Amino acid sequence: MSINYNQLTPACYAIANANDVDLGVGDSMLQNNIRLGRDEHKGAMVLPKAFRPDWAALHADTPDLAAINDDYNAYIRKRQYLMKQLKPLWNEGDYQGMIDLMEATADPGPVSAPAREEWEKEQEAANGDGEINGAE
Repeated sequence: MSINYNQLTPACYAIANANDVDLGVGDSMLQNNIRLGRDEHKGAMVLPKAFRPDWAALHADTPDLAAINDDYNAYIRKRQYLMKQLKPLWNEGDYQGMIDLMEATADPGPVSAPAREEWEKEQEAANGDGEINGAE
């Protein structure tokens, strides 16, 4: 049970653009489409077919979005971290480039101090070497 949110990055941009909202709201609309299993918040269907989400399949594959909340939060952090690089790709219609950039980028981790400290401890424990993967 998992969603590759990296592949949904163009859909987030399309939904935000079509509904004249910022990308954070676009993320919420995208997540709601998955939760409902339908194209409730329009916009993504203007993308080329290869980049259009199958909302019903995403819903069926992940009936409990709370169970993958960490994946969703990591996607949001990456999308925010890469905002300056993603925007020109969106403007050029390079949807695969957007996905490739997201997939090539490690989770930068939380920004706020308490959450960041907890995340760093988890990363160090997971790596077993005192190093944090993906941190700059």
